[in-house]
Amino acid sequence: MMLSLLLSSACPLTSATNSFAAIPLPAGREVFTYPPTASPVASMDPAQAEPIGVGIVAEGGYFLSLRVSLNQCSGPVDVYLVLFFPAFDPDNYYFLKSDYTFQTVSQGVEPWKQNVNGPINEALFSNIPTSILPPGTHYLGLLITPPGNPTTYYLWITSFITVEEAISMITPYVNESDMATIYQAFSSDDSAPWGFAHNGVDFSPNGNLKPFQAVSSGVVDEIRLWQLPGTLNWQVNVWITYNSIYSASYAFEPMSDDQADGQTQLDNMFVSLGQIVSQGDIIGNLYTTNEGSHVHFSLYQNGVAICPEPYFTPDARSSILNVIHNFWPEATMCY
Repeated sequence: MMLSLLLSSACPLTSATNSFAAIPLPAGREVFTYPPTASPVASMDPAQAEPIGVGIVAEGGYFLSLRVSLNQCSGPVDVYLVLFFPAFDPDNYYFLKSDYTFQTVSQGVEPWKQNVNGPINEALFSNIPTSILPPGTHYLGLLITPPGNPTTYYLWITSFITVEEAISMITPYVNESDMATIYQAFSSDDSAPWGFAHNGVDFSPNGNLKPFQAVSSGVVDEIRLWQLPGTLNWQVNVWITYNSIYSASYAFEPMSDDQADGQTQLDNMFVSLGQIVSQGDIIGNLYTTNEGSHVHFSLYQNGVAICPEPYFTPDARSSILNVIHNFWPEATMCY
């Protein structure tokens, strides 16, 4: 799932043609490795070239970009771009095709660009959060060969490392002033003021169509209109995966058993399945039908709902407690 989301983002965002001195055609088999670099380095000397740039992840940041830049060659070449992610798919190499989709070695290998002289200067994807990748070392390679002769080549290899990014969350709501109160926060048993176990925090706004946002960067793994058994109320559920450990769910609950109200809520969602969201992106506006309308937010660690309080920034935590205290003056966020 994570790999498909990353690879599906591959597309030629920008391309340009520049005037470079020519790289001599490969006469044997030469392999060049280099540390990750944010931007590619073009050179007529293949030993000095660093044709793949990976963006700010090269400097320890949490976003991956992919740009390829290669000088013009002295004659036509075939160009192959390969990705290898052993942390979660150690059995496959992924080759970029001419239509900017990927295929594995078992599906066949074809050049990304065939019988070209270059130069090449393309951004393939930009600002992908590395939180969608598991921790580990990930490799990228660029191979050029004389047309139809893959036994003679230059091969450049670079890599980047991802670590488990700590979750630091902002408030699920955009504006504290939009919130009326929180009637139920997180509780593992019935000792909370609201008197029952509750696996999330219910944010009740003070008006209609108030916006809710992504608390952290991640991938939308689910969005669906759903009828709650028992009450038969309709709601829209959104599930966002942050990394291999943490995920969250948002339930936009108009508190109505009228399917038309559920559809209106769905029409007020601004994300789609597979979308990569950044912290602060608007997920949707809550459609309210009565005072009970709310957004139920839950944080999960390895699939188990947990108290979200330690993961909010100090400002977000203070704001959420202010909203809780509108109805429960002495309550905390978790019990």
